[in-house]
Amino acid sequence: MHIVRTGVVFLLCSTATIGAVDFLTEGVDNGRTGWVRDEKIFTPANVGSMKLQWKLKLESTPRAMHNLFAPLVAERVTTPQGTRELAVVAGVSDDLYGIDVATGRQIWHRHFDSTLANPGGTNDTLCPGGQTAVPTMAEASPGKYTVYAVSWDGRLRQINLVDGQDVVPAEKFIPGGGKPYALNLHNGVIYTATAQGCAGVHSFRQVAVCGAAAARRSRRTGRCISAPAMRSSIR
Repeated sequence: MHIVRTGVVFLLCSTATIGAVDFLTEGVDNGRTGWVRDEKIFTPANVGSMKLQWKLKLESTPRAMHNLFAPLVAERVTTPQGTRELAVVAGVSDDLYGIDVATGRQIWHRHFDSTLANPGGTNDTLCPGGQTAVPTMAEASPGKYTVYAVSWDGRLRQINLVDGQDVVPAEKFIPGGGKPYALNLHNGVIYTATAQGCAGVHSFRQVAVCGAAAARRSRRTGRCISAPAMRSSIR
């Protein structure tokens, strides 16, 4: 297998005390505005003094002009080593990477298993196969964050940001082989849209998730599970 090491870099301001705010979803918020409302460090006076703090190479296998997605960041995460600022980066080949933002060190790597008969990628730039949706994150309780991601086999993954382990077992969300776009979490419900006919799927999906107001519990086991996915076809 040919592995391409692709770098992640962080630019921070060198003239002010470094701080951060949560960046838990694509485009910052559910409206995808890109506006980090609580960011107070950068100003017109100091933005020109930014410098590269670190860079990190991640082992990520590209697929049809797709590779790594932009990082998501949680500022105050409770870890065995104390409170840390952690980031998560998704790779198209069903990978997730946990990163310590202060040091630029990779702290875990998760490669998803697959229920597909052929989990390899394709050469189709519109339907590359793999993890095509940027994950989203939520604070499940103070200092504890869950990463929500959809692997290529269509299962919704709920991952502990601290160690990359499953919070609950993966649950079917969309048909395998589709092309979901960046996940959105609102009032305990995960939303995504699939498009371009990958695997014959054109739809809008939503599902209630664990640890949120709209979640439910299994009557048989009592464990927190995701509710059945709701589908609306798009043609």
